[in-house]
Amino acid sequence: MSRRIFFAMTAMCAVIASYALPASAAEPPRLTVGFGNFIVGYLPLPLAESLGFFREEGVVVEIQNFNGPGSKALQSVIGGTSDFGFGGYDHTLHMQVQGKDLECVALINRLPGLAIVARKDLSDRIRSLRDVKGATIGIPGPGTLTEFMLRQFISDAGLSSTDDVSIVSVGGQESAIAALKTRRVDVEVGYDPSITLLHREGLADVILDLRTVEQTHAALGGDYPWTCLYARRATVEQNPEATQKLVNGIVRALRWIDAHSPKEITDQTRPEYQIGGRDLFIDVLTASKPMFPTDAHLTEDMMARSRKFVATFVPQIRTFPIRLEDTYTNRFVDAAPAVQ
Repeated sequence: MSRRIFFAMTAMCAVIASYALPASAAEPPRLTVGFGNFIVGYLPLPLAESLGFFREEGVVVEIQNFNGPGSKALQSVIGGTSDFGFGGYDHTLHMQVQGKDLECVALINRLPGLAIVARKDLSDRIRSLRDVKGATIGIPGPGTLTEFMLRQFISDAGLSSTDDVSIVSVGGQESAIAALKTRRVDVEVGYDPSITLLHREGLADVILDLRTVEQTHAALGGDYPWTCLYARRATVEQNPEATQKLVNGIVRALRWIDAHSPKEITDQTRPEYQIGGRDLFIDVLTASKPMFPTDAHLTEDMMARSRKFVATFVPQIRTFPIRLEDTYTNRFVDAAPAVQ
């Protein structure tokens, strides 16, 4: 065989071999998704991973827990360290004012999931927000949407949030529980598992519960886009297929949550995410399950409701010509398979 024929045949075999490689040889896309500190509202993310939904959709998802405020995840997304974030829809409003395009691609929580509790020993005096005059009220931190909501609800109750009550920062869950146990505060705004734990131990009574549809609608006028899956618009536009796979996994997790009991959900949740332990986590899910939507759709009414509320307390958002249509998209949720 001549050298010319040998090399020709070798080249031809290489071409044939390249076409014979299976499609699965391609590496699946990899995405990072971060959140500030795990709360029950973020459950669809680790649940989609533990149930294998991301793997089945063909995407590798690295979950980043920054063990801090939601602003840490936001900064990571804006800085490009995280591809996506789990956090407040209102981040998109604040970032648009700063000239940064942030886009929500799926709704995660349609209710705030917070509750306001009063110390049990004050139950004869404080039964609702109309009764908190003179009280010291604890909040996780200043300048947050949680504080804004508290001030609005106090105003709705006919009181002044500056003159009639004292609002103090009590920090995260453990320090918040301690603040109420030691009677440093009379009333507290918080999230699960601390709310359920305080109620179970007979230390506090819930006086406003935004883990429920009824009380959220009464207080805020309808569903509220509390948490969403968000990213820089450039990230979404440059990675549409990977974004779709990620959203598919999240949508499947939301549907799975809707179709299963708190105990069944807990059984599929990894121990590190069972905040408060297994028994408490089941009770937490019983109280908080309504906050999860079944279809992850964001509506214009929700967006407008959020903007109107935040604008009450943030002058920049009140005066800036916010383009709501640029803060979210439903195209990935709409394209998620209807039946899995």
